[in-house]
Amino acid sequence: MSFQIRKRQILKFLQEKENASVKELADFLSYSEVTIRRDLTKLKTENAIVRTHGGVLNQEPKSPPLPFNVKITKNLAEKTAIANGDIVFLDCGSTVFLMCQFLKTKKIKVITNSLPVVSELFNSEVDINLVGGELDKARQAVHGKIALSHLEHYQVDKAFIGADGVDIKTGLTAKSETDAEMGEALLAKNIKTFVLVDKSKIGKVKYLKFAKLKSVYAIISNLKKKECNDLKKHVKVLSVSFQS
Repeated sequence: MSFQIRKRQILKFLQEKENASVKELADFLSYSEVTIRRDLTKLKTENAIVRTHGGVLNQEPKSPPLPFNVKITKNLAEKTAIANGDIVFLDCGSTVFLMCQFLKTKKIKVITNSLPVVSELFNSEVDINLVGGELDKARQAVHGKIALSHLEHYQVDKAFIGADGVDIKTGLTAKSETDAEMGEALLAKNIKTFVLVDKSKIGKVKYLKFAKLKSVYAIISNLKKKECNDLKKHVKVLSVSFQS
């Protein structure tokens, strides 16, 4: 199997699962982990994926000349005003992960259930609080009852979560109970919550509804101004540019 064929298979796999470990991809393609790591290095060079410690996150195929993480976090700095001393929750979504580049120089505390977030922020100014519980190896994230109870012990100033669907009538939806549980728990505590989603998620309805639009502080997406109008009638929308 050539690299181009493996590339298509890897990207197709990530469209379904959003993230994966090297071992998962090696098993899926029946290739060695060495070969898969080499493939992922090439895909990262092409801006087709986001590499994490031991794995990979999905990336939009049409990557802009200016790195996605630089542009989105630049806008987030202006719009969400994360200040030194803040306690911030970051969930395990791929879009939320991209905020890490902006947060590295902040003297804040980050509570997260995401191993890629921990890895990315490990040697930075950020104090990290890793949620305890059962590890989902495929998602590289911690979930379950213990993880949810962990949140009860801490104060959070701002939370950044993802969603698989954002719809005016239905609200926020997820592909599974596991995907929804952290966001649902944070919103139940009335924490100032931002939902980071690519515009492809807007108007989509997935398996499980976990929140009404009015329960979140704002939706952050790369919608154009005209596309924001209907959504703005129901929730605050902060637009970010994914292109230079």
